[in-house]
Amino acid sequence: MEILKIKNTVLQAGRPKVAVPLMSQQPQEIIAECERAALLPCDLIEWRADSYLSGIEDLEEVLQEKDFYLDFLKILDDLEYIAADKPLIFTMRSVQQGGMLQLSQMQKAEIYQLVARSGLAGLIDVELPASAQTADDICEDGGISLREQIDEMAVKSSVPTTSLTGCWLQRKSWAGSTSCRMQEQTCSRSQRWL
Repeated sequence: MEILKIKNTVLQAGRPKVAVPLMSQQPQEIIAECERAALLPCDLIEWRADSYLSGIEDLEEVLQEKDFYLDFLKILDDLEYIAADKPLIFTMRSVQQGGMLQLSQMQKAEIYQLVARSGLAGLIDVELPASAQTADDICEDGGISLREQIDEMAVKSSVPTTSLTGCWLQRKSWAGSTSCRMQEQTCSRSQRWL
């Protein structure tokens, strides 16, 4: 049986874990929410960044500013520190996935890359669109698919990603760096992801 250990938490099939989501929109409230969650008997803490991002006025313009990304990383760093021994899951849900955010695939990929390169999240939850049958079905935006962006991250980072759409985790090591490969249960060949 394959297992994945992040901090002091062991993830394996048949052993459910409890995650507490952080849903606030203001940085101070997100931090306070994380402080409360860290005291709870949960296994993981999930930052629903779509909630935070949906509360930003003129998000399209803000995403062009360097200060936004510095502030974003500061929040992520604070959350990782406060979570202590509990892994932090980074999640960004679109409206179609029950979330609060509508970004282009390119914008999502840029944020996922930032989070992955920072090394501050123990897991990154990437959802396949509801219409996708396999990882290859993820639609393209501007000629660059989210899958291609995540494949690129797989080479550069050791942060595992999860998807709740029929995927399971398998620990792998590529070129000396530990990464995580996701494989579609309905596919016979591996889909390389981060």
